[in-house]
Amino acid sequence: MKNSYEQVVVVCSTVSVCCSYVSWKAAVKPKLNEQQLSLPYEYDAITMSCLTSSLLAIRKFDDFFKNKKTRHDDVIVSDFGYQPSSILTNEERKNINKRVAHFTTAMDDSRNESWAIDDLLLRLSGPLHEFLIFLAEQCSEEDKGEYFEITETIRYLNSSLVLLRP
Repeated sequence: MKNSYEQVVVVCSTVSVCCSYVSWKAAVKPKLNEQQLSLPYEYDAITMSCLTSSLLAIRKFDDFFKNKKTRHDDVIVSDFGYQPSSILTNEERKNINKRVAHFTTAMDDSRNESWAIDDLLLRLSGPLHEFLIFLAEQCSEEDKGEYFEITETIRYLNSSLVLLRP
């Protein structure tokens, strides 16, 4: 592969961050109750941390797939020889920027269910899955570490998507 192993690992590890809110909501949160945590606000803090992390990681992938470098050291999809595609609408990106990524007057308590996180992940999953398969196909015999990382990420993405089903 022409890209460094570290770049592949960062791209792959960001997938788990994208899915953190869904994993928390579907797999971990139902097994806990607020009394099991030592401080009453921890439950909400973990929920907000997972939601914020997921939304920012989705925005990061939107930047990656848009194929537009804003800084010289940005890593984007074309650096891997792959074609760009957009994930977020302009309005969704604006909402994440205004309500999550920056302190603004539009900021609100993002814990409410106004985020269509399941829909965002489903829209991301198609291009992401195709990109990961493309990466895996680019691996040579010497790229066994990258190949393993990529195939494990595909498995993780698929298992996370199962959590989105009702």
